[in-house]
Amino acid sequence: GDARLVRIDTDETLVARVESATLAAIVGNLLDNALRHGDAAPDDPVIVRTHLLADEVCIDITNPAPALTSDDLAHLFEPFWRKDESRHDQRGFGLGLAVARTLAGTSRATLHADLDDNGTLRMRLIVPAK
Repeated sequence: GDARLVRIDTDETLVARVESATLAAIVGNLLDNALRHGDAAPDDPVIVRTHLLADEVCIDITNPAPALTSDDLAHLFEPFWRKDESRHDQRGFGLGLAVARTLAGTSRATLHADLDDNGTLRMRLIVPAK
């Protein structure tokens, strides 16, 4: 893929209490989903941001998703959900987000999605830091 489609912004070294393989699988699924289904471009990339929030490490992955609506958010984590059943050319969301949320749950982490007014989808993974 195009390396310019992902930007990582992190200020400091953050230590999270999570198995590295599990964290890699979760973030990998989220990045794959953002690149596959979002409208990332070099001037509007997928952005990964990390910061400390109280006693938790917060990892935000945002991407442009102008086709999504707030009603869609509830369905994003359902296996094989499709935004529009009548459009056969549209790729379903597969298992990536469902797997990511399940893995988060096994690691005392949480994974939420929200959409801002500009059509930017944010996946927020919150992992215990202690």
